[in-house]
Formats: sequence, structure tokens, C-alpha cells
Amino acid sequence: MSTIPLQELQAKGEFKEVKLKDLQPIPERDMQVDPVDRAQVERLKESILDTGFWGGIRCCRIGDKIYVAAGWHRVTAAVELGIEKAVLFVGNLDAHERIRAYGTENASQRGNGGTAPTGTVAAAIHLLTKQLLTSPNLSFLSERSPQALNMLINQVVSGDIGEPIVTEFLGKIPGISSASVQQQIANLKASDHYARIMRDVADEIEREHAVDLEGIRTREEEVARKKKEQQEAQQRERQAVATREELKKLHEQEELERRKQIQEARERKLKADREAAMAREADKKRKQAEADKRKAELEAQGQQDELARQKAKEAKLEADRRAREAKQDQEKARQDLLDARERLNGTEAKKVSNAAKQAVEAAEAREVTFDLEGVSKYLKVESHVVEFRRLTAPKDPDNPEGTVVILPPKSEDGGPSPQEQFAAKLVDDYGPNLTVERIRAAFGFRFDSLRQRIEADRKAAANKSKSESIVLKELFDEFIIHTNRMMGTASRIEEKMKNYPPEKYIPWPGGFFANLEPVIMVLTKLYNKGKQLSKATAKEE
Repeated sequence: MSTIPLQELQAKGEFKEVKLKDLQPIPERDMQVDPVDRAQVERLKESILDTGFWGGIRCCRIGDKIYVAAGWHRVTAAVELGIEKAVLFVGNLDAHERIRAYGTENASQRGNGGTAPTGTVAAAIHLLTKQLLTSPNLSFLSERSPQALNMLINQVVSGDIGEPIVTEFLGKIPGISSASVQQQIANLKASDHYARIMRDVADEIEREHAVDLEGIRTREEEVARKKKEQQEAQQRERQAVATREELKKLHEQEELERRKQIQEARERKLKADREAAMAREADKKRKQAEADKRKAELEAQGQQDELARQKAKEAKLEADRRAREAKQDQEKARQDLLDARERLNGTEAKKVSNAAKQAVEAAEAREVTFDLEGVSKYLKVESHVVEFRRLTAPKDPDNPEGTVVILPPKSEDGGPSPQEQFAAKLVDDYGPNLTVERIRAAFGFRFDSLRQRIEADRKAAANKSKSESIVLKELFDEFIIHTNRMMGTASRIEEKMKNYPPEKYIPWPGGFFANLEPVIMVLTKLYNKGKQLSKATAKEE
């Protein structure tokens, strides 16, 4: 794994102690394409016992759970050894960063061997397909025009996302190239995993669509609840205003009654004062002053009543303003929900769902010719897996070097497929010395044998009406033609070897002797049989 400066790591997350048994691989990793390699786990167990459990692991937080983006084999080995906790880096990584971290580990720690590169490409295809079908925004890649995005979407719907965009997405990962991505996509298509990935994407889109609808229903219920609460609050406000108005009227009535009583008392007092005016002039002035004082108090009371009326009016205006704003907010929320529901139930949502279904149908229409899981159990080198798949694929425009499929990708009894069995035999025969050339040689012998049987059966069916002697003569003629051709080639090889420096190593091709040995055995049997028949014929004559 490429090293990252401590400051950059800390900016993206933190180091913390985690329970290893609670960890899971990131959801972007396709465990069907890239399962746990038991041999790798066993090697890591030995490494941990020798040097300890080191922290070359990158985790990330998704929701309230922690996942492993890089180092899942090491975590698995540590858990099986009984290690319970470790201080690991837990980052804040989005889906793009998680896939790139996973792919970088495949390249640096696993050497892009076995199913590692196929797993990286599968994760990228899943993410890019879903992104193009649901929200065609590839801002994390180079800028594209709307026309270019539509072309990519059409490719996905037709069952082929194409190599360029996957290579661009994974381009910074060591060992990733246009050629390697192209081969891994071919592996996925030939083994039915590409179709399964399309099905998984379509299922995810449907599930998220259902969740979005449920979210809208929840929001509608929340808006309705708030509207009811607001209406109840407005009703309480109206009741409070009415109560204040009633209290105000009651207060005014009481005040009028009090003023009336004061006025009557004043009139009575004035009458008494007039009757005693002459006798009680000084007392009149005093009482007049008291009357003036009471009058001033009444006027002050009147001003307070006017102020209360003004405040009540302002409170009513403020309540009306809040009611209008609340009504506007409710209308906007209702319109937003209508728009969201229209998006989910309308033509756009149906278009996304139909596009996903078309992508699944196009991918499923492709014939399964390769057992990726079974072959990858034994072949751990990327070039070996690719060559094996190429040699078992039919010849078509996408695979001009292909051949007829002689090793079915599935077994009839549910056990290991013929392809898996043949891959196991290759490893048993050659072990660490297995090469692409030896795979080709081994396949060449099997293909030639099959072609010979098929051709022989075809000729036998066509020649049923011919006599045995005529058929035998035709076979002898065909044998002579091939023998002359083989002898010519052998003579040229022998001539070249005469002048070949004896001290130099002869570059015998892989499978040369393995192919030559059965030919010699067949020729020897045929020669001995021919001599016996010739002697018997001579005696009869």
C-alpha cells in the first residue's frame, strides 16, 4: 500500500482502538468476485506470529459502523489468531475513495494476483453504472458534455459500460491499464458476474426508490402534524384574544359604572356646596381642589386605556402576520412534497428503473462461458486467468483468437466444473513453473484432440454409405498429407539445430515434449499394427 503522510491521514480521519471481530469489508467489495484467499490468510498468520500485527490497514466509517477498505485478509488472519483489538486508522472516505483504497491494496499487497484485479474492476463497474443510471454526474472524473454522458448511459443500458471510463476511474492505481481493465471486464462478462452486478444495481435502485417514497410519506405526516399543531396554536391565540377583549369590555363597563357613581357623587356634592356656598366658601375651595385632583386621575386613567387598546391592536396585527407566514410555509412545503413525489412517481423515476432493467436484460443475454470462481481458486496470476478464459471462450468479434468451448463452466452434478478441474490439474502438473505458454500448450493438445474427434465423427456420419475400405483409404491419404507436413517442419528444425551453438540453451517451447510424447505413442501403435497386418496379408497371398 502506498504510504500517506501522517498529517494527510489525520485530516481525513483518526487513529482509534477498534474490535477486530466487529469489522466488515467495505460494501463496494464484491465478495463473490473477490472472496477471501485462504492461502493468503495462512501466509499472513505466519507473518503475524513472526513479526506481530502491524497497522497497514485502512478503515472507514459508514454511518455508525466501521469497515475495512484495505487489509481485510490481514484482519481475517488476526481474528483467527485470537487478536481482539488493534489501533487502526479510521478515515472519512466516500465510495470513490474506498474503491481506490481497496484497488491500491490489491495492487501493492496482493500484486494484482488471482481475483484481486477483477474485484477492483467489478467494484468500479458497480459504482459507475449506478452513478450513470441515477445521477449522471461524473465530476470526480474529467469533464464530459451532456452528449458524452448520454452515450455512456446508452452503453450501460445496452449491457457494456466500456473499458475507457473504468480505466479513467482506476487510472491512478498501480498496475491498472487499458489492456488489464479490458481483460477483467471480459472475465466478468464470460462468467455471468457482469449480469449479476447489473441485477444488484437494479435492486439497489428499487430499494432506494422505496426508501425515498417512505421518506416522503414521513415528511408528509410531519407537515400535517405541524399544520395541525399550528392550527391549534392559532385557535388558542384567537381564544386568548377573545378573552382579552371580553376582559377589556368588562373593565370598560366597570370603569363607566365607577365614573357614573363618581359623577353622581360629584353632582350631589356640588348641590350641597351650592346650598352652603355662602357659609362654607373656604371649604368649597378645598373640595374643589380635591375634585380637580380626581379629575386629573380620571384623565390619566383614560390615557392608560388608550395605550392598552393600541397594544391590543398591534398584537392582533402581529398574530395575523405570523398566520400569513405559516400559511405560506405550509404551501411551500406542500409544493415541495408534490414535486418530490412527482420526481419519484413520474417519468424520470420510471426512466431510471427501465434503464436499469434494460441493462440487466442485455447483460443476462450474454452466454456464460467461464468459471471465474473455480479457475481463480488455483490460478493466482492475472495473465494465467486471462489466458485460460480466452482459450475457453468462443471465437467472436470480441475474441478473434477464441476457440470452441470444450470445458463447460458448470458441472451437471453441482460439483467442481470441468474448467475448475482442469485449472487444478495445471497447478498439480506445473506448480510454480506454470506459464502462459504451458497453458496454451495444454489447451492446444486438448483442443486438437477434440477437433480430431469432432472431425472424425462428422466424416463418419457423412460416410455411412461408403465402404470401410474407402473410408480407411481416405484416412490414410489424410494421414500422409499431415505426416509430410510434419516431416517438413521437423527437417527444418533439425537443420537449424545443426548450426546452433552447442554452448547456448535451446529455447524449447512449453508443452513441446508433452505434445510430442502422445504423438510418438500413437505412431508407434499404428506402425506396429501396420507391420502385423502387412505380414498377415503377405502370408495369405
